[in-house]
Amino acid sequence: MSLASSIADAISTATADYQPDDMIDVLGLLVSNLPAIIAAIAGCSALVVAIRGQRKGKERWEGDRKVLNDVKVNTEAVRDEVKNEHIDDNLRHQLDRVEAAQKLAAAEQKRTNEQFAEMNRRQAEMNQRQADMRSRQIEHGRDINGLREDVGAVRDDMGGLRGELRDDRTNLREFKAGVNGFIKRVHPGEDPL
Repeated sequence: MSLASSIADAISTATADYQPDDMIDVLGLLVSNLPAIIAAIAGCSALVVAIRGQRKGKERWEGDRKVLNDVKVNTEAVRDEVKNEHIDDNLRHQLDRVEAAQKLAAAEQKRTNEQFAEMNRRQAEMNQRQADMRSRQIEHGRDINGLREDVGAVRDDMGGLRGELRDDRTNLREFKAGVNGFIKRVHPGEDPL
């Protein structure tokens, strides 16, 4: 039964009970019953909205139940994978292997870092040795230059000494020749020097 037919029935019942004389009386009856009519319309509207809402709510609830059941099934599968209670390979074992591999990689990285640190230390030590060798080489070069200068001075001195020695030999020969000449003149029968 529709809302319009129920309102029409209410108006016809009211007119039969009150028996109005003309249309103005019917209108007065309608105006005097207007709050009741509005309340009836509002009540019917609320009832229709509630029924439709209940249907939609039930459909939504059924959809939610389906999703929750799917989530429950998936959650059970994940729980089964994560637990360590079954024999076959599961997510927990895989996570344990990944964690062990990460620890191994971290230890290997630490060893590599230590090796790099040792290599850097040795490189710094070699750089220091090379710098020391370079400074010693420069020092030796200076010493060699000093020796060259000294050898050059010795050569100059030796050249001077050779000249003096030559002069001395020449002087000695001249002296000897002079003495021999003197001995021959003064002592003609004696051996010369």
